[in-house]
Amino acid sequence: MTAPDAITLTIEYRQGLEDADAVESTLKEDNRALETTFDVDFLSQPYAPPTPFLEFEGLSLGDVAEGFESELYRIRLGGTRVSSLCPKCFVAIYGCLVPPVDLKPLLCGKSRDEVCEKLTRLKGSYSLIYISFHMGHIYVCKDEYGYKSLLFRVDKHEITVSNVALDTSSRWYEVPPFKLLVIGNAVSFLPRRDYYLSQLLKARFTRLDDLVEDIVLNSIDSIKKALVESVLDVCSRRREKDFVTILFSGGLDSALIARIVAEHLKDTTIELINVSFDPATSPDRITSLYTYSELVEMFPNSDIRLVCIDVNQDEYVQDEEKIYGLSYPNDTHMDVNISAALYYASRLKGFLCDKSFLQSSFWQTFRSDLAVAKSVNFKVTVSRAKSADFPEQESSRSAVTQSQSTEGQALPFLKKCGEQPYSSHSTDVLVGSGADELFGGYGRHVTSQAFQDCKELGEEIAKDLNRLWKRNLGRDDRVLNENGVRALYPFLSPLVLETVTKLPFTSASIVDILSSPKWFHELCIYKSIDYGVLRNSEFLGAENRPVSVYINKWILREIALQLGLKSCATFKKRAIQFGTNSAKNFNRLHNMSNRQARNKGAAVYGSMGFNVN
Repeated sequence: MTAPDAITLTIEYRQGLEDADAVESTLKEDNRALETTFDVDFLSQPYAPPTPFLEFEGLSLGDVAEGFESELYRIRLGGTRVSSLCPKCFVAIYGCLVPPVDLKPLLCGKSRDEVCEKLTRLKGSYSLIYISFHMGHIYVCKDEYGYKSLLFRVDKHEITVSNVALDTSSRWYEVPPFKLLVIGNAVSFLPRRDYYLSQLLKARFTRLDDLVEDIVLNSIDSIKKALVESVLDVCSRRREKDFVTILFSGGLDSALIARIVAEHLKDTTIELINVSFDPATSPDRITSLYTYSELVEMFPNSDIRLVCIDVNQDEYVQDEEKIYGLSYPNDTHMDVNISAALYYASRLKGFLCDKSFLQSSFWQTFRSDLAVAKSVNFKVTVSRAKSADFPEQESSRSAVTQSQSTEGQALPFLKKCGEQPYSSHSTDVLVGSGADELFGGYGRHVTSQAFQDCKELGEEIAKDLNRLWKRNLGRDDRVLNENGVRALYPFLSPLVLETVTKLPFTSASIVDILSSPKWFHELCIYKSIDYGVLRNSEFLGAENRPVSVYINKWILREIALQLGLKSCATFKKRAIQFGTNSAKNFNRLHNMSNRQARNKGAAVYGSMGFNVN
């Protein structure tokens, strides 16, 4: 297993930090991540160089860390990649710059304003600490999307920056991607220039009924092209060139990534990593087999491997405290369950699904079972009042009401899909994060859409995107990095985000097929809906509209159908903690009820005495 990357900075104030409370207050506000506009240009602010915070005399160097001591401060810079740009400049990088950049001519000898300007222009997936004795400042920042973790802790006598929390007894904050932290005689948080979200917020939120078919089809095509280019771009950056490794639930997002890779990188081995805490009942194991079988049928000559990782409860008990420490400061029930799924998935060790299993009578019977299909597809009830609009559904009504769902029931034969042990050597995995935020995968998007409130929907999308760095990306990076794995995000690439901003409507819009626009009737997703696999509506409408059939992420579903992926196009969205059954495992272990587990905002480890040092 590849050793994890690291980055650390410690500043000890021998006489105390006067504005420690103000610094922590700023971090607390930024971590609420509710800002929706970023139009402050810090370069327009007047700046008078203060007495240097750092003086070159007394600098001590080491192979691993750079250190400086004076009567007022003691500073240590460490990490996996610490280097000296010149005798007076030092930099630590966690992650990578894309494309690689020679930082010496870019930063050395420059003023604070010049350094801030250059740092905001860097691209890639990184966190960075830059110490300059030229002007006497320390700069802390990350890429504008917040791909990489960078945590900050402050008290009266010490500032600590690290990619992981060094303990769980202190309060740590994620450094926001829309700020640059500059440490001199004072600690300053400077707004990042041209933060990407400011562009997304300018997107137009046109009512779907006002669109025409050509505009919609062209928009879908532009998203498809951007996604293909994005997948190929992130694949070109992987360090292990013989494999493409994908965290794979078999759901819409991971299926699209796998499908694109299979078509465009035919000579590359594709590893589909599927984790389960209860393989006999895990929805993600079922959906992974459905989609894997489709991919094998579409690309029979390609080397596509489904790697099944099963986690038993004893193993989880041993690792739970460590997983909590990696997730921290994201410390809710939901955070730890997601972290657990990612932790075991990123170990990349399991067993191969035998392709002969896909031809077995077990699987063929299972695959064609209506009740099983219902358990992983849309959940919808169609009202009698609207049934006239869809005469084809009358013939399937009895199947919808009489067939019993297998969801949650044990399916022991799923354990027979393979036995051969398998370990991947990949150090990069493709992850579908960002698809829900961009394309309307959350229930609150439906709430806004139900009332045709374009402004409210836009605000919800902005909020989701703006807190993605804190709620998801930082936490996920800490967990994956522990196993020496780096995440690559096709849905969050600049190209996809730029394409989304140019759409004439919001990409996260939701369509109710019972009252859908005329142009929607021409799409594959509308024509392919099988009412025999729909049951019990997840999202009920207002009282005057007893039932609605909302199709979320319809753009991605349409693209999936265009690419020949039939199963995942109708799979309902499941969060990873429910798809893998990590939440069920946690509830069982801690004797929690479903009601207690739903309290996602409550920290669940506060009383357990965990202290990861």
